[in-house]
Amino acid sequence: MGLSNINELIDAFRAIPKLTCRDDFNRWDAHLDLALRITSTRKYLHDEPPSLPATPTPEATRDYAEWAACDGQVAALILTTCSDTALGLTRHLLDGDHKTVPGAARRVYDELVKRYKPLRAFECFELGTRFMYGTKCQDSAEGVKLYVAEMASLAARLKKLEFDENDYMITVALNTMPSRFHQYKVAACRSRWRTAKH
Repeated sequence: MGLSNINELIDAFRAIPKLTCRDDFNRWDAHLDLALRITSTRKYLHDEPPSLPATPTPEATRDYAEWAACDGQVAALILTTCSDTALGLTRHLLDGDHKTVPGAARRVYDELVKRYKPLRAFECFELGTRFMYGTKCQDSAEGVKLYVAEMASLAARLKKLEFDENDYMITVALNTMPSRFHQYKVAACRSRWRTAKH
């Protein structure tokens, strides 16, 4: 169960951009998730640690101790991706009882989320602004494909934030497409109106 090659882990985590402020959080979080997946250490953030039964067997004790040790290493690796300020605010989570109790990686991550994740309202505003004004559709087949993909990505991110303005977003996307798509826009609007009536 132990972490196989610590140098490979260090290299994977070294590639993560530093978390220094709220503006960095989403990028940092996405790269952290990739590093956790690449190194097969995501379980230390998302799975429940093993528990010791009332009468622990030697195997259960070993599994528990291994998980706690690996979990502590992952927590420390996460902290290597942070600024000195973030490290100073969360370093205590690796000390004392935290050294032997599984869940250190999750505690460190949760603390960083609490301190650095952008506020939902701000994130909705930023993404909504990008959705409305950030991109102009280029009048070419490739340009339209890229535009639709970007709009779909922004809409999915807004929906994940529970910004439920589907009709508004579809209208903005349709209205910002090149004029040669006029018939498509009209057909899409008629289809939406028919669906809304039923």
